[in-house]
Amino acid sequence: MDMSNISQLFQKSNVLTGGRHIAGQAATPSDLLQQISSQIVDKQQGSSEAKAPVKAQEIRMDTYDKEDSSQPLEEMARGALEYYLQVTKIFCSSSAAQEQDLLDFKERLQEMDETIQGYQDILNGKTALPEGFSMENIIQSLAKAKANREEFIRDGVAHLNKWSGYFVTSDYFDKHMQKILGENKFEGKERSNWILDSSVSDIYSEIDRVLAETQSVTEELNRGVQKIYDMLKNNGSEDKYKTWLESCSSEYESYFDQIEAKSIQQLIMENLMQGSLHEIQN
Repeated sequence: MDMSNISQLFQKSNVLTGGRHIAGQAATPSDLLQQISSQIVDKQQGSSEAKAPVKAQEIRMDTYDKEDSSQPLEEMARGALEYYLQVTKIFCSSSAAQEQDLLDFKERLQEMDETIQGYQDILNGKTALPEGFSMENIIQSLAKAKANREEFIRDGVAHLNKWSGYFVTSDYFDKHMQKILGENKFEGKERSNWILDSSVSDIYSEIDRVLAETQSVTEELNRGVQKIYDMLKNNGSEDKYKTWLESCSSEYESYFDQIEAKSIQQLIMENLMQGSLHEIQN
C-alpha cells in the first residue's frame, strides 16, 4: 500500500485529528479502517483476480462486527485475525515511516553542519583559502549556510511534528494494543514524547530522543504483527498469510530525500555567482 495513501487516510480520520469527517459524516475508527481495508483488498485483487471476490468478502467489516469484542484474540475466527493483522501492519508502517524521516532529517542536518564547519575552518586558518576567493566570500557563504540551517530545522521540525504521536495516544490504538498484546506499553504517555522541541540546545540529542520513542512503537507493533501472523499460520496456507503480512510494505519516499545536501565547494560557487559577488570573479 502506498505510504502517501496511508498518510492521507490517517490525516482524514478523527482518530488522528479529533475532528475531521469522512463522506460528510463524523469519522469513526471503523469508518477509517473499512476504507483502509478496502484499499488493501483492491491492491491484492490485482495479483489474484480469480480470488478477489472471496478476499473482498473476507475483509468486509461486517464480518468482524459480529465478533464478541470481549473474546480473546486466540479464539477469534480467521477473518477477524486477518483484519487485526492488517490494522496492526498499517500502524507499524506509519511508525516506521516516521523513523525514516527522523533519520533522514538528522543526516541532512549533519551534512549542513559539516559544510558550516568547513567555512569556519577556513576563517580560523585551519584550512587553506580556496584559490581565487577572498575571506569576504567565505564570511558571506558562512552566513548564508547558517541561515539555511535555521530554515531547514524550522521547516523540518514542523513537518515531523505534524502527525507525530497522534495515533499512539488515541483511544483506538490503546484498545487495539490491549487486544493484540494484552497490554499497551504507551498507555498514559503524552503526545509530547513524539514531538521535537527545536528550542533545545542540542538538537541532535532531541532527535535521538524522539527517534528512540518512535522505534519503541515500531518494535511493539512488529511484535503484535508477528503474534497474529503466528496464529494465522496455525490455520495453514502459510504462503497466503505471508502475503497478508507484507501487504502494506512499500518503498518509502522520505520527505527529506527532496532536499539536496550541498558541499562547501558547491555553496561557495553558487554564492560567487550571485549579486555583487559575481563582480569579484570577473
